[in-house]
Amino acid sequence: MAKRLAFLPEVPGEIQEASDWYAERNPEVADQFLAALERVLGLIEEHPRQGAYHDDSRLYRCRRLTRFPFVVVYREDVDRTLIVAVYHASRHPDHWKKRGQ
Repeated sequence: MAKRLAFLPEVPGEIQEASDWYAERNPEVADQFLAALERVLGLIEEHPRQGAYHDDSRLYRCRRLTRFPFVVVYREDVDRTLIVAVYHASRHPDHWKKRGQ
C-alpha cells in the first residue's frame, strides 16, 4: 500500500525556483520538468524502497529525475514518505541536512 507523501516546508520553494528557472528560458521545458518530477514523486509514493540510499545512515533515499539534473531526497516513515529536498545535482549532496526534520 502506498504511503502518502509529505514535504518539508523548503521543498515547494525548491521546486518553484527550478520551475521558474526553466520557464524563463522555455515554458515548455518547465512543463516537462514538472512532469518528470511528478513521475518521480509517483514512483517514490508507490515504491519508496526502490530508491538508492543517499548516505551511509541508510535513513535517506533518493531518485534522480529523467532528463533533468535534479535529485529528490526522501525518508520513509511509518505513516508517510517525507520529501526532504529537491536539488540540482551540481549542488553539494548534503546541503539539505541542516534542515530540522
